[in-house]
Amino acid sequence: MFITDDRPDAPVSPAGGHGPADSAVALEGILRIARMLDEPTALTERAKSLAEAIMLDPEEYGRRALLDLGSADKMLARDLLDWVFPSVAQHLEIGWNEDRLSFVDVTIASTRMQQTVRALGPPARSTPVNNGVTMIVPPWEQHGLAASIAAQKIRAMGVPVRMITGKDRSEAARALDVQRPAALFVSVGSTRAALGLPEFLQHIRKSSKRALPIAVGGPALVGFPDLAKRTGADIATNDVAKALGFCDIELCKGNETPDSLASQHN
Repeated sequence: MFITDDRPDAPVSPAGGHGPADSAVALEGILRIARMLDEPTALTERAKSLAEAIMLDPEEYGRRALLDLGSADKMLARDLLDWVFPSVAQHLEIGWNEDRLSFVDVTIASTRMQQTVRALGPPARSTPVNNGVTMIVPPWEQHGLAASIAAQKIRAMGVPVRMITGKDRSEAARALDVQRPAALFVSVGSTRAALGLPEFLQHIRKSSKRALPIAVGGPALVGFPDLAKRTGADIATNDVAKALGFCDIELCKGNETPDSLASQHN
């Protein structure tokens, strides 16, 4: 069941279509067809554009319709969480950096997408298998959407995640000493933001009382494929399972990931 609006003056989605819920239905159909194709690039690009337009739409009808559809279709929810929303987060960051989108646009879209991620994401495993990871959003980052999406995925794998946002390097180092995570993950939104990371991570390493594996990821990875080398991290990837494996963090058994379009985007 999805939300419809039969009013004559119902707002038209900026993504195209005849009503606010049509974009969500179109997005579901595109993803369904793309799963059956070997090279769905053109379709998945259209899917990302539709998803971004739904989140930017001043009206909430499209997002609510997408939420209803995703709640009823686990594979759709998986595609949205695994690669559509992360791709949209990256596109929003690029739009902000290139002045295509205003700060207000990005903030509203990010908030809506975070709400959708929380609603569609599977519940965290009830029995953590280790001390988990700490996810840091550096204090100069404007938005934490990419970090929120990654944290949701990690929790669904049975690994607890603590978030540190808005803390300078000294405050972050002190928090890590208290939390004692098994690994540190850092979300970097843009190539510009990545420039401040080497000094930030160097201070954390020097301040830490024990060796701590550090993984970096986020939209900046597209512009800096060698992000690990540039920042002094141990690994750079947007594949959270790969990062957890690199850090020797055990996942809950039975957490197999069903096939989805995500495998074609990693």
